[in-house]
Amino acid sequence: MMENKQFEESGYCFSFPTAQNAVKADEKNYAQLSSVDFIVETDSFFYFIEVKNGDTSQSRAESRIQFLDKLRNQNFPFDMVKKFSDTLMARLAMGETFSKPIRYIYILEFSAFGSYERMKLFEKVNDRIPKGLKNEVFTKVNSIDGFDLLTVEKFKNEYPDFCVEPCC
Repeated sequence: MMENKQFEESGYCFSFPTAQNAVKADEKNYAQLSSVDFIVETDSFFYFIEVKNGDTSQSRAESRIQFLDKLRNQNFPFDMVKKFSDTLMARLAMGETFSKPIRYIYILEFSAFGSYERMKLFEKVNDRIPKGLKNEVFTKVNSIDGFDLLTVEKFKNEYPDFCVEPCC
C-alpha cells in the first residue's frame, strides 16, 4: 500500500497520523467491484472505513429525503456488506495479505436517522459480516474482527489516534 495519511471524504478531512499505512481505496474501480473509502493499517489492525454524510451543508431538503429513503431501503444493509466483501476480494486478488485482524467501520453522519434505526441497521449488517474467520479459511486473512456503525463524534471517541474534522 502507498502511504498517505490525509484524505477528504463526504465533507470531512481525515488523517491517520499513527497509521503504518493508509490509502484511499475507492479511487480505482476493479472489475465493477465496490470499495470502502479507506484502508488503514495500524500496529494491531487493518481498518476498512466507509463514510456517508447526509448532513452536508450542500444537502437540499429533497436530497436529505432521498438519502433517508436509501438508508431505510431493504437492500442498504446488503450494499454495506458488499462494500466490505468487494474490497476484501479485490485486494486479495491484487495479492495483498492481511496479517492482522480486519475491522469494518462505517461512519454514518445523518441526524434524521435515529438511534433505533441505527441499531436495526447495525444488527442487519453485523449479522452478515463473516467475523471470526481465521487462517484455516483464508490463508491471506488473519481474521475479520467485527463491524462498527458510528457517527463522526463516536468515531472520534472510539478511535482517538485518528483525526476527523469538517473540511473548510
